[in-house]
Amino acid sequence: MSLYTKYGDSGFTFTKLSKKTPKNHALVDFLGNLDELNCSIGYLLSISTDMHAERLTQLMNLLFEIGAFVGYGSPLEFEKLKIFISNLEKEIDAQEAANVPLANFILPTGTPSAAWTHVCRAIARRVERSIYEMEIMAEMELIIQFLNRVSDYFFSLARTFNRIEGGKEIIWQSSK
Repeated sequence: MSLYTKYGDSGFTFTKLSKKTPKNHALVDFLGNLDELNCSIGYLLSISTDMHAERLTQLMNLLFEIGAFVGYGSPLEFEKLKIFISNLEKEIDAQEAANVPLANFILPTGTPSAAWTHVCRAIARRVERSIYEMEIMAEMELIIQFLNRVSDYFFSLARTFNRIEGGKEIIWQSSK
């Protein structure tokens, strides 16, 4: 099988909507944003400690499952999403209990792992926003909650990387 099909050369791609879904369709944008988030998490795995590798790998797999569900109609185990959300919330609470309490906004900086985790957070927010450009199915509500919690997790994880790796959190200072 060839890596290239030439199918997309004319500006269309295959989705559950149609064999000729325009590449500028909101669904294709959502799937591209999901792909970018997964690639960013993959890079994060390559530069960070193994401490969070299992959670990040689980997350990447779930993002693929969400893409297959939204884009191609593959089945999605919603109970698995609910459990993952609950586990993320527990992990966020544990991380934040160990991190210095926040009293101000912080700049998305620090160690390479922390800074890249902030990039993942921003991309996760874009994925979440891109859902609203599509017709929202009832099932999307849990996916929206999942993506919102994922971005919260990345914020907490960035702070955790800074704490563990000796990075500095820089407080945002208004110019006013």
